[in-house]
Amino acid sequence: MDYDSADGEPATLLFLIAAPEGEADTHLEVLSRLSTLLLDADFCARLRAAGTPEEFRALVDAEKDRRLAEEREKAATSAARDAAGYDVLAITACPTGIAHTFMAAETLEKKATEMGVRIKVETQGQGGAKNVITAADVAGAHGVIIAADKNVDLARFDGKPLFSCSVTRGINEPGELIDIVMEGRAPICHVAGFVGGWIAKQGYTLGYLSTAMDADAQAALGPTTAVPGRALPPSGPDAGGAARRTRRRALDWDQS
Repeated sequence: MDYDSADGEPATLLFLIAAPEGEADTHLEVLSRLSTLLLDADFCARLRAAGTPEEFRALVDAEKDRRLAEEREKAATSAARDAAGYDVLAITACPTGIAHTFMAAETLEKKATEMGVRIKVETQGQGGAKNVITAADVAGAHGVIIAADKNVDLARFDGKPLFSCSVTRGINEPGELIDIVMEGRAPICHVAGFVGGWIAKQGYTLGYLSTAMDADAQAALGPTTAVPGRALPPSGPDAGGAARRTRRRALDWDQS
């Protein structure tokens, strides 16, 4: 049926989520987990082929139990993975912190495994940050992917190659994002300097500015920063034409 889907295709699987009265977060947890389960095309195909409601429910329960077992195993071996280090780090986040945050994390982890790349993904979801990236993780990684549609504090990644994009690209283009970091194509993250101090005073979250500005603007400003997801405001302190050019050239959230 036509359900205004993101890809324009008819919807073939519909779910009704009912939560007990007074447990407001239950439906959010169910939606988050269901969204990640449905990333598996084979699982979706099995659901479509189910002949009875009982078979449909049994398929969902079995897949849920399998994923829970995988999560327990992953948690049990997390210390060993942290000790070995990671090639790529990532943060996923969306405004509601329910579905897209975890869908992007799932696809990035799955693609990294296929590519033989060690990845750690921190999710900043509705329930807070999970699988948090540490200073030791940052020190050993090639670079960072930020797949988010909300402000993310980048201070811990100062000096590291870092590529920012929408959370949707984290879902749809995980291999390309990983390649950008592994091939050295991500710009360096800087969170200090004149523009950074000015932005901080305006109450913005610090991000970074690519080398898109012209050479004289770079030279005039030194280390710079910018804000993912929005253009810098036109008002406020100005360091002459260089700062004006820098503000005009501030990248939006998706650097594509």
